[in-house]
Amino acid sequence: MATFNIHYAKTHLSKLLEQVQAGEEIVIAKSGKPIAKLCPIPETAEKTKPKRVFDTHTILVLSPFGKLPLSTIWAGCGFP
Repeated sequence: MATFNIHYAKTHLSKLLEQVQAGEEIVIAKSGKPIAKLCPIPETAEKTKPKRVFDTHTILVLSPFGKLPLSTIWAGCGFP
């Protein structure tokens, strides 16, 4: 794991990212103290897509009166 100061990292970021892409880990230091680490992202993380989950039992009703019971909403629509 190589360590570089902030100035070097800023001026050679593309070169450092190539090293990271090759699998290396890079530490960036300020005044000799490590403050950040560049590391490759696992390929499985890149392929993962968020899943949409819908709850079929939840009804969201926007009303100027606040929360209303479902029976009141149905009655207002003409249902018994």
